[in-house]
Amino acid sequence: MKLNQKVTQQLQTGLRLTQDLGRAIGFLELSNLELAQSLRDTASDNPWLQLRLPSAIADAPAEVAAQGPSLQARVLEALPRLVPRAADRAIAMALVDALAPSGLLGTSPEDIAQQQGVAVARVEAVLTALQRIEPRGLFARSLSECLELQLAEMGPIAPPMRRLLTALPLLSEAGPAALAKAADLGAEDLETLLAQLRELNPSPGQGFSTAPVQTRIADLIFEETDGQWQVRLNPETLPEIALAELGHSPDRGSRLAHERGAALRLIGALERRNRALLALGELLAREQSGFLAHGPAAQRVLTARAAAGQLGMHESSISRLANSASATIPGMGVLPLRAFFCRAVRRDPDAPAQLAAPAVTARIAEIIAQEDPRRPLDDGRIAAMLADAGMAVSRRVVGKLRTRAGIANRSARRRRDD
Repeated sequence: MKLNQKVTQQLQTGLRLTQDLGRAIGFLELSNLELAQSLRDTASDNPWLQLRLPSAIADAPAEVAAQGPSLQARVLEALPRLVPRAADRAIAMALVDALAPSGLLGTSPEDIAQQQGVAVARVEAVLTALQRIEPRGLFARSLSECLELQLAEMGPIAPPMRRLLTALPLLSEAGPAALAKAADLGAEDLETLLAQLRELNPSPGQGFSTAPVQTRIADLIFEETDGQWQVRLNPETLPEIALAELGHSPDRGSRLAHERGAALRLIGALERRNRALLALGELLAREQSGFLAHGPAAQRVLTARAAAGQLGMHESSISRLANSASATIPGMGVLPLRAFFCRAVRRDPDAPAQLAAPAVTARIAEIIAQEDPRRPLDDGRIAAMLADAGMAVSRRVVGKLRTRAGIANRSARRRRDD
């Protein structure tokens, strides 16, 4: 056996993640305000960078304290799903602003109705929709209602427990004996039911940050002009950076020359990020004009892959922008860009039209809102009604979307007269 040595050459192509490319990708994962904070730190170390901070944080400290998720941010994220009608969004925002740190409602529906100039029944209907949010108990008007919302999620509430919840304020006012008498309960039954209530959360808002919701300061602004939707970058949150004039050219190979090159590359990366964000906003204005005008009920199917194909970008770049940026929309407030994206309810290529999950969910919520609470509809009947409206989906899909929207099943929705 003879061993031979030989030298071969092989040509391969590949993409190497350089520092500049990594920075450009990282910019896609930042909102305008987060980007401004990052650039402020970078500009302080590079004399060639001239930074103008946006007005939203120009007077803010450089350090951003690490905080837990905001209660308002949690609600705003779920708002399009819970309140699909754009006409009710102002009422919903007033209810959100009325939330106390505990998660209970700090203002009565009557006062909010007077502020908004609408009927009390309409405010209560929106309130009922918001009370489906997790964790259950948020937007309750009292401790009793907060506990009732949590119990209802577990199943039907027995008459003795309902009587106890109705008379619960007497516990702090007059003691257990008065509560037992008002609820028509024996001492042993009272203690058993109170033990069940102690396992619930009387303050569902605890654990959330009470800091202002930074995400409500949008990165993009959508506006309707002559029936056409336009979009622009929000100047109040967008940082501006330029190359500073130091009065002389740096020597080649010097530290100043290196810093100048780094500054130019950073400015280029920022410009590419802003162009990509604006291009995505313009695509959303075209593809989701119905969503912008009428809310989730008019939303079309749109995926990150489809958007990337139209813009000539990578799907991961679209996902990064959608997850980090937000937009202000007339009548709906500020929404994350990911709210514009949704998949089809079914993937049948022979189907005449694709149905967007938010549109079907909105229609399910409308049907359930109009049902007789004593004879609620089952998922099969809802599926039949959707088919009559041109939304042919299965009973299983109805149940899946209903559960995802936080709407209880037929048994839990049935109102019983005790």
